[in-house]
Amino acid sequence: MSRPLGDEYDFSGTLTFEEYLECHTYLARGRRLWVRWVCIIYGLAMVIVGAFVLRNAPSPPFIAFGTAMVTYPVVISPFMFRYRVRKMWEGYPAIRESSKLKADSQGIIAQDDKGNPFIMTWDRMIGFRETGSLFLIYRGPKSPLCLSKRLLKEEQVAAFRKLLETVLPGEFRDRRAVPSPTAS
Repeated sequence: MSRPLGDEYDFSGTLTFEEYLECHTYLARGRRLWVRWVCIIYGLAMVIVGAFVLRNAPSPPFIAFGTAMVTYPVVISPFMFRYRVRKMWEGYPAIRESSKLKADSQGIIAQDDKGNPFIMTWDRMIGFRETGSLFLIYRGPKSPLCLSKRLLKEEQVAAFRKLLETVLPGEFRDRRAVPSPTAS
């Protein structure tokens, strides 16, 4: 298949666990947020009631349970999240294999499991987001392709961002949209 010459961005390499974790953290950033806030508010209320409101004496069970409620979303939940992502990482060895991806003005060129090239054109994508070390190119609302910035030369990162801004219909927005980091 003949392709016009232009800038080509080579994303060949492997994804690290930290990048995989960053992708999942970004995707889960709004998930169960209300539950965390309810735990914190309810826990603080229990500590206040247990320590100051009860007339006879402070209530250790109220204070202990309230402390646990506040601790869960702030301390315990992040460790549990990292543990779950680590289990997914270890259970999916193909994600740790080296990939051969290239991108240009027409789309992303990849290889299937038999080594045959195929292209995912930009019109099949719905948008992109950018994190500190990744470009997330969305094929569907919850289905990003994670491309590591570390696999590009420094000057190529800004050029690839500019390409994404021109070929995709704008930064992907959903109901949990947050601003992406500015170019550094």
